[in-house]
Amino acid sequence: MKKICFGLMALVFTFAAHNLFAVKFQMKLGDVKIERAKKPMPLNSEADLKDKDIVTTGEKSLLVIEFDNGDVIKIKEKTKAIISLASPQTSAITVLKGTIEAKYKKIMRENPSKVYSPTTVAAVRGTEFEVTVAESGETRVKMTEGKLNVSNPSGDIDISGKESSEIVPGSKPDSASADASSEEWMNSKSQEFNENPSKYTEGYKAQLKQMNERSAQNKIELKKTEGQLKTIKTEEEFASYESSLDKAKNATEDDMNINAASGLLVEEVSENIKSLNIKAYKDFTLLKKEINKVKEQQERNLEEIRKVLEAYKKAKEEILSTHKKSVEEILKGTK
Repeated sequence: MKKICFGLMALVFTFAAHNLFAVKFQMKLGDVKIERAKKPMPLNSEADLKDKDIVTTGEKSLLVIEFDNGDVIKIKEKTKAIISLASPQTSAITVLKGTIEAKYKKIMRENPSKVYSPTTVAAVRGTEFEVTVAESGETRVKMTEGKLNVSNPSGDIDISGKESSEIVPGSKPDSASADASSEEWMNSKSQEFNENPSKYTEGYKAQLKQMNERSAQNKIELKKTEGQLKTIKTEEEFASYESSLDKAKNATEDDMNINAASGLLVEEVSENIKSLNIKAYKDFTLLKKEINKVKEQQERNLEEIRKVLEAYKKAKEEILSTHKKSVEEILKGTK
Protein backbone atom coordinates (compact mmCIF):
# COMPACT_ATOMS: atom_id res chain seq x y z
CA MET A 1 0.00 0.00 0.00
CA LYS A 2 1.32 3.38 -0.95
CA LYS A 3 2.45 5.37 2.05
CA ILE A 4 -0.15 7.84 3.20
CA CYS A 5 1.37 11.29 3.24
CA PHE A 6 -1.05 13.95 4.24
CA GLY A 7 1.75 15.96 5.88
CA LEU A 8 -0.57 17.95 8.08
CA MET A 9 0.50 19.34 11.35
CA ALA A 10 -1.71 22.02 12.82
CA LEU A 11 -0.53 24.37 15.45
CA VAL A 12 -3.49 26.16 16.95
CA PHE A 13 -3.04 28.91 19.52
CA THR A 14 -6.10 29.75 21.65
CA PHE A 15 -6.04 32.24 24.49
CA ALA A 16 -7.98 33.62 27.44
CA ALA A 17 -8.31 37.08 25.95
CA HIS A 18 -9.34 38.18 22.45
CA ASN A 19 -6.83 40.94 21.64
CA LEU A 20 -4.24 39.95 19.07
CA PHE A 21 -0.58 40.30 19.99
CA ALA A 22 2.63 40.40 18.04
CA VAL A 23 5.20 37.71 17.34
CA LYS A 24 8.69 37.87 15.93
CA PHE A 25 10.70 35.35 13.97
CA GLN A 26 13.86 34.24 15.77
CA MET A 27 14.77 32.20 12.73
CA LYS A 28 13.33 31.49 9.29
CA LEU A 29 15.12 29.02 7.02
CA GLY A 30 14.23 27.49 3.69
CA ASP A 31 10.75 27.16 2.22
CA VAL A 32 8.21 28.69 4.61
CA LYS A 33 4.78 29.72 3.33
CA ILE A 34 1.34 30.48 4.70
CA GLU A 35 -2.10 29.42 3.55
CA ARG A 36 -5.04 31.76 4.03
CA ALA A 37 -8.58 30.82 3.00
CA LYS A 38 -7.09 27.81 1.19
CA LYS A 39 -4.85 30.06 -0.92
CA PRO A 40 -1.02 29.83 -0.72
CA MET A 41 0.83 33.04 0.11
CA PRO A 42 4.48 33.93 0.78
CA LEU A 43 5.69 34.53 4.31
CA ASN A 44 8.47 37.09 4.21
CA SER A 45 8.13 38.72 7.62
CA GLU A 46 6.07 38.77 10.82
CA ALA A 47 3.77 41.34 9.25
CA ASP A 48 2.58 38.74 6.73
CA LEU A 49 1.36 36.41 9.48
CA LYS A 50 -2.33 36.79 10.33
CA ASP A 51 -4.64 35.15 12.83
CA LYS A 52 -5.59 31.56 11.82
CA ASP A 53 -3.02 31.35 9.02
CA ILE A 54 -1.61 27.91 8.22
CA VAL A 55 2.18 27.96 8.24
CA THR A 56 3.93 25.41 6.03
CA THR A 57 7.61 24.50 6.30
CA GLY A 58 9.20 22.48 3.52
CA GLU A 59 12.05 19.98 3.60
CA LYS A 60 15.12 21.26 5.48
CA SER A 61 13.10 24.34 6.48
CA LEU A 62 12.43 25.83 9.89
CA LEU A 63 10.44 28.61 11.54
CA VAL A 64 11.10 29.68 15.13
CA ILE A 65 8.47 32.02 16.58
CA GLU A 66 8.85 34.08 19.75
CA PHE A 67 5.77 35.55 21.44
CA ASP A 68 5.46 38.73 23.45
CA ASN A 69 5.65 36.82 26.74
CA GLY A 70 8.95 35.16 25.78
CA ASP A 71 7.55 31.73 24.84
CA VAL A 72 9.37 30.17 21.87
CA ILE A 73 7.95 27.59 19.44
CA LYS A 74 10.15 25.83 16.89
CA ILE A 75 8.15 24.53 13.89
CA LYS A 76 10.34 21.87 12.33
CA GLU A 77 10.73 20.83 8.70
CA LYS A 78 7.90 19.39 6.59
CA THR A 79 5.14 20.62 8.85
CA LYS A 80 1.96 22.68 8.71
CA ALA A 81 0.73 24.86 11.54
CA ILE A 82 -2.51 26.77 12.11
CA ILE A 83 -1.70 29.81 14.23
CA SER A 84 -4.08 32.04 16.19
CA LEU A 85 -2.78 35.11 17.99
CA ALA A 86 -4.37 36.60 21.11
CA SER A 87 -3.41 37.25 24.76
CA PRO A 88 0.34 37.22 25.45
CA GLN A 89 -0.23 35.58 28.85
CA THR A 90 -1.67 32.21 27.86
CA SER A 91 -1.32 30.14 24.70
CA ALA A 92 -2.55 26.79 23.45
CA ILE A 93 -0.97 24.72 20.69
CA THR A 94 -2.51 21.83 18.78
CA VAL A 95 -0.13 19.51 16.95
CA LEU A 96 -1.80 17.34 14.32
CA LYS A 97 1.22 15.76 12.69
CA GLY A 98 4.93 16.20 12.99
CA THR A 99 7.17 17.61 15.70
CA ILE A 100 7.41 20.89 17.54
CA GLU A 101 9.86 21.98 20.20
CA ALA A 102 8.53 24.38 22.82
CA LYS A 103 10.25 26.48 25.45
CA TYR A 104 7.96 28.27 27.91
CA LYS A 105 9.16 31.02 30.19
CA LYS A 106 8.71 30.37 33.90
CA ILE A 107 6.44 33.34 34.55
CA MET A 108 3.32 33.86 36.61
CA ARG A 109 0.32 32.79 34.52
CA GLU A 110 -3.31 33.06 35.56
CA ASN A 111 -3.95 29.94 33.47
CA PRO A 112 -1.43 27.42 32.13
CA SER A 113 -0.57 27.39 28.46
CA LYS A 114 -1.60 24.16 26.75
CA VAL A 115 -0.41 21.91 23.97
CA TYR A 116 -3.07 19.82 22.23
CA SER A 117 -2.96 16.86 19.86
CA PRO A 118 -5.73 14.64 18.47
CA THR A 119 -5.39 12.49 21.61
CA THR A 120 -4.24 14.64 24.51
CA VAL A 121 -3.63 17.99 26.21
CA ALA A 122 -0.50 18.97 28.15
CA ALA A 123 -0.76 21.79 30.69
CA VAL A 124 2.29 24.08 30.71
CA ARG A 125 3.46 26.76 33.15
CA GLY A 126 7.19 26.88 32.40
CA THR A 127 9.10 24.06 30.80
CA GLU A 128 10.90 22.68 27.74
CA PHE A 129 9.63 19.69 25.79
CA GLU A 130 9.01 18.12 22.39
CA VAL A 131 5.69 16.91 21.00
CA THR A 132 5.55 14.46 18.09
CA VAL A 133 2.32 13.26 16.48
CA ALA A 134 2.17 10.36 14.03
CA GLU A 135 -0.23 9.94 11.09
CA SER A 136 -2.57 7.93 13.31
CA GLY A 137 -2.78 10.75 15.85
CA GLU A 138 -0.66 8.81 18.34
CA THR A 139 1.30 11.32 20.38
CA ARG A 140 4.65 11.32 22.14
CA VAL A 141 5.53 14.02 24.66
CA LYS A 142 9.24 14.07 25.47
CA MET A 143 10.48 16.25 28.32
CA THR A 144 13.69 18.26 28.31
CA GLU A 145 13.18 20.21 31.51
CA GLY A 146 10.37 20.99 33.92
CA LYS A 147 7.06 19.24 34.51
CA LEU A 148 3.88 18.59 32.52
CA ASN A 149 0.45 17.18 33.27
CA VAL A 150 -0.64 15.17 30.23
CA SER A 151 -4.35 14.33 30.13
CA ASN A 152 -7.36 13.37 28.03
CA PRO A 153 -10.91 12.14 28.80
CA SER A 154 -9.45 8.72 29.77
CA GLY A 155 -7.14 10.03 32.49
CA ASP A 156 -3.86 11.84 33.09
CA ILE A 157 -0.20 11.44 34.03
CA ASP A 158 2.50 13.79 35.34
CA ILE A 159 5.89 13.67 33.65
CA SER A 160 9.05 15.55 34.59
CA GLY A 161 12.80 15.67 34.14
CA LYS A 162 13.68 13.54 31.10
CA GLU A 163 10.51 11.42 31.18
CA SER A 164 8.17 10.82 28.24
CA SER A 165 4.59 9.80 27.63
CA GLU A 166 2.80 8.16 24.71
CA ILE A 167 -0.93 8.50 24.02
CA VAL A 168 -3.00 6.45 21.58
CA PRO A 169 -6.57 7.32 20.51
CA GLY A 170 -9.10 6.36 23.19
CA SER A 171 -6.51 5.45 25.84
CA LYS A 172 -5.12 7.08 28.97
CA PRO A 173 -1.68 8.73 28.65
CA ASP A 174 1.07 6.31 29.67
CA SER A 175 4.77 6.59 30.48
CA ALA A 176 7.09 5.51 27.68
CA SER A 177 10.68 5.31 26.51
CA ALA A 178 11.96 8.08 24.26
CA ASP A 179 15.14 6.44 23.03
CA ALA A 180 14.11 6.77 19.38
CA SER A 181 14.40 10.14 17.66
CA SER A 182 11.17 11.90 16.70
CA GLU A 183 11.74 10.96 13.04
CA GLU A 184 12.34 7.28 13.89
CA TRP A 185 9.29 7.19 16.12
CA MET A 186 7.08 8.77 13.47
CA ASN A 187 8.31 6.42 10.75
CA SER A 188 7.59 3.40 12.92
CA LYS A 189 4.08 4.60 13.80
CA SER A 190 3.35 5.57 10.19
CA GLN A 191 4.29 2.10 8.99
CA GLU A 192 1.86 0.54 11.50
CA PHE A 193 -0.85 2.98 10.43
CA ASN A 194 -0.41 2.33 6.72
CA GLU A 195 -0.74 -1.42 7.24
CA ASN A 196 -4.29 -1.06 8.61
CA PRO A 197 -5.68 2.50 8.87
CA SER A 198 -9.22 1.36 9.73
CA LYS A 199 -8.26 -0.13 13.10
CA TYR A 200 -7.47 3.35 14.42
CA THR A 201 -11.07 4.50 13.95
CA GLU A 202 -12.07 2.34 16.93
CA GLY A 203 -9.77 4.30 19.20
CA TYR A 204 -11.27 7.57 18.07
CA LYS A 205 -14.78 6.19 18.57
CA ALA A 206 -13.83 5.30 22.15
CA GLN A 207 -12.46 8.82 22.60
CA LEU A 208 -15.72 10.34 21.33
CA LYS A 209 -17.68 8.15 23.75
CA GLN A 210 -15.50 9.37 26.62
CA MET A 211 -16.06 12.97 25.58
CA ASN A 212 -19.82 12.45 25.46
CA GLU A 213 -19.75 10.92 28.94
CA ARG A 214 -17.73 13.84 30.28
CA SER A 215 -20.11 16.30 28.60
CA ALA A 216 -23.08 14.57 30.25
CA GLN A 217 -21.38 14.73 33.65
CA ASN A 218 -20.53 18.40 33.14
CA LYS A 219 -24.19 19.13 32.35
CA ILE A 220 -25.25 17.43 35.60
CA GLU A 221 -22.73 19.46 37.58
CA LEU A 222 -23.82 22.62 35.77
CA LYS A 223 -27.45 22.06 36.81
CA LYS A 224 -26.31 21.66 40.41
CA THR A 225 -24.37 24.90 40.32
CA GLU A 226 -27.31 26.77 38.80
CA GLY A 227 -29.37 25.82 41.84
CA GLN A 228 -26.58 26.88 44.19
CA LEU A 229 -26.41 30.35 42.63
CA LYS A 230 -29.64 31.38 44.35
CA THR A 231 -28.23 30.59 47.80
CA ILE A 232 -24.78 32.21 47.53
CA LYS A 233 -24.19 35.12 49.92
CA THR A 234 -20.46 35.38 50.74
CA GLU A 235 -17.30 36.01 48.77
CA GLU A 236 -15.97 32.57 49.81
CA GLU A 237 -19.07 30.90 48.36
CA PHE A 238 -18.68 32.91 45.17
CA ALA A 239 -15.05 31.79 44.86
CA SER A 240 -16.02 28.13 45.23
CA TYR A 241 -18.84 28.50 42.71
CA GLU A 242 -16.60 30.25 40.19
CA SER A 243 -13.99 27.50 40.58
CA SER A 244 -16.53 24.80 39.69
CA LEU A 245 -17.67 26.76 36.63
CA ASP A 246 -14.08 27.30 35.47
CA LYS A 247 -13.40 23.59 35.85
CA ALA A 248 -16.38 22.70 33.65
CA LYS A 249 -15.44 25.38 31.10
CA ASN A 250 -11.80 24.27 30.91
CA ALA A 251 -12.73 20.59 30.53
CA THR A 252 -15.17 21.44 27.74
CA GLU A 253 -12.64 23.63 25.93
CA ASP A 254 -9.94 20.96 26.26
CA ASP A 255 -12.22 18.32 24.75
CA MET A 256 -13.24 20.72 21.97
CA ASN A 257 -9.61 21.34 21.01
CA ILE A 258 -8.75 17.63 21.06
CA ASN A 259 -11.85 16.88 19.01
CA ALA A 260 -11.07 19.66 16.53
CA ALA A 261 -7.57 18.24 16.07
CA SER A 262 -9.06 14.79 15.51
CA GLY A 263 -11.44 16.21 12.91
CA LEU A 264 -8.68 17.88 10.93
CA LEU A 265 -6.53 14.76 11.00
CA VAL A 266 -9.39 12.44 10.02
CA GLU A 267 -10.45 14.74 7.19
CA GLU A 268 -6.93 14.74 5.77
CA VAL A 269 -6.61 10.96 6.13
CA SER A 270 -9.88 10.47 4.26
CA GLU A 271 -8.69 12.48 1.30
CA ASN A 272 -5.33 10.74 1.09
CA ILE A 273 -6.66 7.18 1.23
CA LYS A 274 -9.67 7.80 -0.99
CA SER A 275 -8.08 6.14 -4.02
CA LEU A 276 -5.95 3.68 -2.04
CA ASN A 277 -8.23 1.95 0.44
CA ILE A 278 -12.01 2.17 -0.06
CA LYS A 279 -12.87 0.47 3.25
CA ALA A 280 -10.61 2.77 5.26
CA TYR A 281 -11.96 5.77 3.36
CA LYS A 282 -15.54 4.86 4.31
CA ASP A 283 -14.54 4.21 7.93
CA PHE A 284 -12.83 7.59 8.27
CA THR A 285 -15.67 9.40 6.47
CA LEU A 286 -18.18 7.98 8.96
CA LEU A 287 -15.84 8.86 11.83
CA LYS A 288 -15.66 12.45 10.62
CA LYS A 289 -19.48 12.68 10.81
CA GLU A 290 -19.41 11.43 14.40
CA ILE A 291 -16.70 13.94 15.29
CA ASN A 292 -18.85 16.75 13.86
CA LYS A 293 -21.86 15.64 15.95
CA VAL A 294 -19.78 15.71 19.11
CA LYS A 295 -18.40 19.10 18.10
CA GLU A 296 -21.93 20.52 17.83
CA GLN A 297 -22.84 19.18 21.26
CA GLN A 298 -19.64 20.58 22.76
CA GLU A 299 -20.44 24.01 21.31
CA ARG A 300 -23.92 23.89 22.88
CA ASN A 301 -22.45 22.86 26.22
CA LEU A 302 -19.91 25.66 26.16
CA GLU A 303 -22.63 28.19 25.36
CA GLU A 304 -24.64 26.98 28.36
CA ILE A 305 -21.60 27.37 30.61
CA ARG A 306 -21.00 30.89 29.30
CA LYS A 307 -24.61 31.84 30.03
CA VAL A 308 -24.31 30.56 33.59
CA LEU A 309 -21.05 32.48 33.98
CA GLU A 310 -22.79 35.67 32.85
CA ALA A 311 -25.59 35.07 35.34
CA TYR A 312 -23.03 34.38 38.04
CA LYS A 313 -21.12 37.60 37.39
CA LYS A 314 -24.33 39.62 37.44
CA ALA A 315 -25.48 38.00 40.68
CA LYS A 316 -22.08 38.47 42.29
CA GLU A 317 -21.99 42.15 41.37
CA GLU A 318 -25.52 42.74 42.68
CA ILE A 319 -25.07 40.81 45.93
CA LEU A 320 -21.63 42.15 46.80
CA SER A 321 -22.74 45.70 45.88
CA THR A 322 -25.73 45.39 48.20
CA HIS A 323 -23.49 43.97 50.93
CA LYS A 324 -21.04 46.87 50.54
CA LYS A 325 -23.84 49.42 50.83
CA SER A 326 -25.14 47.70 53.94
CA VAL A 327 -21.69 47.81 55.55
CA GLU A 328 -21.33 51.49 54.68
CA GLU A 329 -24.72 52.23 56.27
CA ILE A 330 -23.73 50.35 59.42
CA LEU A 331 -20.42 52.22 59.61
CA LYS A 332 -22.22 55.53 59.21
CA GLY A 333 -24.50 54.63 62.10
CA THR A 334 -21.54 54.01 64.41
CA LYS A 335 -20.14 57.50 63.95
